Formats: sequence, C-alpha cells, structure tokens
Amino acid sequence: MASRCTYVIPSSRLRGRAPPTTTERTSCCGRVSVASVFVGALYHPPKPLYAPDSLLDHIEACVDELVRDYPASPIVLAGDFNQLPNDAVAERTGLTQLVQQPTRGANILDRLYVSEPNYSTVRVVASVVRSDHSAVVAHPHHQPVLAKTCKQKTFRKITPTQHAMFLQHLQSTDFDFIHQTTDTQQSFDQFYETAIQLLDKFYPERTVSVTSRDPDYITAELKAMLRRKNRLMWAGRMEEADRIGNSSPSTADLVCAGLLAKQMRRTTARRQETPVVDGISAETLNAHYARVSTDANYRAPLHKQSTAIRDDPLVTEYQVFRILDSLRATATGLDKLTAWYLRLGAAVFCKPLTHLFNLSASTSVVPTQRHFSINDVPEFSPFVDQSHQVRYACMGVIIVWNITFQSTISCSSPVIFAITSQCCSPIN
Repeated sequence: MASRCTYVIPSSRLRGRAPPTTTERTSCCGRVSVASVFVGALYHPPKPLYAPDSLLDHIEACVDELVRDYPASPIVLAGDFNQLPNDAVAERTGLTQLVQQPTRGANILDRLYVSEPNYSTVRVVASVVRSDHSAVVAHPHHQPVLAKTCKQKTFRKITPTQHAMFLQHLQSTDFDFIHQTTDTQQSFDQFYETAIQLLDKFYPERTVSVTSRDPDYITAELKAMLRRKNRLMWAGRMEEADRIGNSSPSTADLVCAGLLAKQMRRTTARRQETPVVDGISAETLNAHYARVSTDANYRAPLHKQSTAIRDDPLVTEYQVFRILDSLRATATGLDKLTAWYLRLGAAVFCKPLTHLFNLSASTSVVPTQRHFSINDVPEFSPFVDQSHQVRYACMGVIIVWNITFQSTISCSSPVIFAITSQCCSPIN
C-alpha cells in the first residue's frame, strides 16, 4: 500500500496547482504566516501511464516558474517517487533531498526535496496507518529529547496459591475480640486492623517503576507481568513466557482500548474547569451546613421504660454474606479493603460484620473510617484517578454497611434508614 499523504500545519492557506494532462501527480502551493512556502505533494506510481521524462519536465517548469516569480520563497517537494531517479530530480530542479534512511524495505522511495535548509531534523518513523511505507517527519527546529521520568506505583499480586493460603488461614482466624467491647467505633477499628493485617500478609504491596515513555494503558500490574515475561524469555523458559502472554491481552487490543477510551473521554467528558464563586469553598459549605444542622440546646430524651426491647437482630449473617459475595469489581474504598478481598472472605467476614452492623443499629452510632478526606474535584471527571475520589463507586465496609441497612430496615425503621442515607453520602 503506497502512502500518498503530505501533512502541512493547519494554519496554512493552500491553493491548488493542477498539472496539465494527468491526475496521477499533483502539486499545491501554500502561504504560511507572512512568508510564502510552496509545498508540492507528488505520487509517482510504479507503472505510470505517462513517460517519466514528462513528469520531470513538468516539475522543472513549475520550479523555474516559482523561482522566477517568488525568488525569496522556499520550495518543498515531498511524496512517493518510487523508481524515479533521485539524481534526475535533483539535477532538473536544483533541490536537495533530505531523507537518508530507507522508507520501504531497503529503498528510499519517500523523499523530501527542499530549496533551502529549513529542516534541521528529519526522521523516518513507523506509519500510524496501515501501510508498508514508513512516515517521514521533518521539523524546522531541533526537537529536544525529554528526559525519561520514573514513577513508583504499588500493586498487589494475586495468584490462586495466595487465595488458597489466605482461605486456609482465615478458617482459624478468631474475630471474637470484637465482642469484648460495646464501643461501636472501637469494634470497627479492631476489625479494620485485623482485616488489613491479613491483606498485607498474604497479598503484600509491591512496587514497580512506570516511566513517562510507557503508554497510558500500562498499569502497575501489566508492567509487572511484562517484566516477568521478559525475565522468563531471557532464562529460556519460553513455555512459561507464552502462558503469560496468552493470559494477558495483546498489545494491539490494549492500544485499541487505550485509544478508544481516550477518544471517548475527549468526546463525552465535561469540561475540567469548574465554576469558582468568591467566598464559597468546600470548607465554607461544610462549616455552614454543620452550623445550621446543629442544635446547641439539644438534650437526649430519657428512655421509656414501657418500650419493648427487640431481641432478634436486624441483620442476619446470610444477608451480609449475600451482599459480600455479590460485590462487583470496582475502585478501592478509603478503608483500603478491596472488593475482591471482601468477596473472597465473605464466608468468614460475614459473621463479625453482622455483629458490628447490629451493634451499630442498637447503639445508634454510625461508624467512621480511620482515613477520610474530601476532594474538591468534579464528581464525574474522567481525568482523576477514581481510587482518590469519594464516590459511591468506591467499595468498602462502610458502603456495605449502608447497603445492608438500606435493604433491611428501610421499611421497619425509617428513621435509621434516613440516618444511614445521610451519614454515608460522600461529599465531593
């Protein structure tokens, strides 16, 4: 497939200049800024219907006319010349050929002729379209090579062996210590500490370097997988390396997915600029609503002795297990407990979480997470890492607590349902 495209900067104003007898060769001249630059785009087929000497005569006549009428304007002639001799074009036109690397196989078929040395950098790169020709990129100024920067990213390696060891150890893990206190927040903190210790023990965080030259779709997990495949190939363990390659998506799929996602973000995303109002920020809004919703003269009412005490729990282990077992893969919550981790240990986590949820309902205390922050970012901004946004997309024990109470006591206890809906609603 031959390449027949010449790109000129968008600010150029071009007017066509057609050759006299054939449509297989074209040229055009353009005006860029104040000075005139004449750009000619040419395609010479391998088996032309015309004599090559007639094409050379036409090019020579055009160059002579432009030099006579515009002696101070540079001339650029680029295209696919195929078998047209380079020496003949240079001798007829007096232009200088800048491409010194093969553009198809071992031949220099795509060439760039100039009348003045305006291009200091000329590179031959792989074409972004489907073609057996390479692309020629010319820069009028030297393009500085940006230094490569490295960034350390963390991830957790997940294997079936780790799952088996974790489940075996989880069977002997005792969560009865949460029954030793009636303080709801302290009980939740103890559960968090134990769950995170188990997560760090069997799925420790690892770091991998991701450079600025890596494509956008390269995540920490994928970079670690590619490095392991490279090590196996260097060690001669080709079968194991091929298994890693077959289990991971292909580079072409990742490129297509990355380009498609980037284009979708550009097309459907809202503007990043959020309107700014003087004197109003997240802090002032939080202070205002905290002030208007607080009654300084509030006194807790006395407990009525005639009120019946409910002995049966509001939440059962089976309900909590069903919710944990059906969690979808989503961003990690602020408590650092991932959805796959809670789903994997649902059979054991459901018992202590059921006690904690019932304790929260009986004491009318809404637990808080140890790390909580409010990010002043657009809620639906696609350019922000969703793991750092306080949104319902994040999964954690508090969100599971909210889902459980909404599905359990929305009818029997409307007041508690209203409390759970308000206290678990994140603020952006």
